[in-house]
Amino acid sequence: MKSRHAAIAMLLGLAGLAQAQVIINEVYENPPGSIDERYEYIELYGIPGTDLTGFAIVLIKGGSDIDGDGIPEAVPEIDEAFSLDGIVIGPSGLVVLWNDTAGASISLIPGLVTDPGVVLRSFNETHIPSGDVAGKLANDDSSTYVLVRKRPPAPNDPFGTAWRKDINPDPFFTGQLTFGDPFQPGTMPLQPYQMVDDVAWSNNSGKEYTRSSQQEISDTPGFNPDGISRLYYYGSNPQHGWRFNSSGQLRNTRMADEEWVYGDMVGASNPLKFDPARSKGPTDLNAPGYDGSCNPDAEPNCQPTGGPYLFTDINLSNFFMTPGALNDSGGYQQHRFIRGDVNFDQQVTYYEDYRAAHAHLQARFFDATPDLDETELRVHDNGTPDDPSDDFTYTAWKFEGRAFNSVMAMMNLDPLDGPGGTNATSVTPQDIKALSLLVCMADLSGSSDPSDPAYGVPDGVIDAADFFYFLDRFAAGDLEVDFSSSSDPADAGYGAPDHALDAADFFYYLDRFTEGCN
Repeated sequence: MKSRHAAIAMLLGLAGLAQAQVIINEVYENPPGSIDERYEYIELYGIPGTDLTGFAIVLIKGGSDIDGDGIPEAVPEIDEAFSLDGIVIGPSGLVVLWNDTAGASISLIPGLVTDPGVVLRSFNETHIPSGDVAGKLANDDSSTYVLVRKRPPAPNDPFGTAWRKDINPDPFFTGQLTFGDPFQPGTMPLQPYQMVDDVAWSNNSGKEYTRSSQQEISDTPGFNPDGISRLYYYGSNPQHGWRFNSSGQLRNTRMADEEWVYGDMVGASNPLKFDPARSKGPTDLNAPGYDGSCNPDAEPNCQPTGGPYLFTDINLSNFFMTPGALNDSGGYQQHRFIRGDVNFDQQVTYYEDYRAAHAHLQARFFDATPDLDETELRVHDNGTPDDPSDDFTYTAWKFEGRAFNSVMAMMNLDPLDGPGGTNATSVTPQDIKALSLLVCMADLSGSSDPSDPAYGVPDGVIDAADFFYFLDRFAAGDLEVDFSSSSDPADAGYGAPDHALDAADFFYYLDRFTEGCN
């Protein structure tokens, strides 16, 4: 396999990308003491050069229902909403929005002004116009942070959009953002929107508004987090840990549980350090397991037995918020985007990344719509899944969340594949060719026997099994082995799929097999 370090170096040399991956990285919602207006911030992480025009970051408060009667004591609202128009991610990969509502100073946030590669914007600078001014992030009740790209217009609203401060996004307290007709007065449409990243946690039985419950932090025992810091970013739930749900049933932890460190800070004297007694984080894979007969999160006497269920979090005794810096606190290394890693497992492989990118290209062969703006029809059950009579169909954005960032990872493999050396707005054969240079194309299978579980699974060894696997797929007409449109290494089509199997694919693979992996 090609060196990941070489891929990273190549990535860092790229500049001027029109669009690429971006995610929520840290949120400091409730600094201890009375320093909210100077310490609060929202941090985004993404590929340097990414233009965030059209994006916004929004805090939706989900209200509260402490007595559980379905009638909220505090109603939901969009608490703060910030436009990212005109912001281009700098060399550090980080953008920090900081709270300047008490005055134009960031001097109280340690280290934030020391890295010139960090893009800084204030709450007042980025505040989406509304009937109110920018304020501090609300501390109580449930919180949902949404990094959103496409939002429905509201032309009859005086501000043109419902994605702004002080709008009630959920007037019936259902946990669903409102649909509305953008051309009918009095409606405030929030749906459909294109979600790029989101995360939520519940407090005081308020609502959460993530696209999937996998992005809801499942357990905040005895505290409403002061801050959250993303440590990992997975393409799917790794199912590392376990938890008991509200019905006492054993369930895997959610993706959000395995991605975020979250909790309260030590105090005003050390406002960036997580209090390990009031914080949680991803599962410690080296901790002893439990047998599932008791709940160690709720029962002090529940002890590990060496069973299969992992409950223990990683050691958070030295974990800090890191405004304006990648968070490698406490001996852990935070997720980085790696060029070619389209499934976000921190490595680039033929079996997962090349196949995924190649399949996406093939699926798009008869679809000329730019990837980012592709839509699809979805059915909304109107909060009544057992009653289809009030269902309705709507047009939604096809790529959201992990799928959005995965497509972006594919599109940016060759950032010069569009007209005039721009980045094409869809995955192209040039992108796939660029990815083929990062992976070992020869290692296709661990067995030549189709009934063997290792058939079609790379094993790190280049041998006859790989060659026979290729021959099987080639004979079957499987576009999985559509590697090239030319057998001439000097040709631009060499290594670029063309939606056809022919001699060029055979000779391209033969070259890769002879070359091996290096």
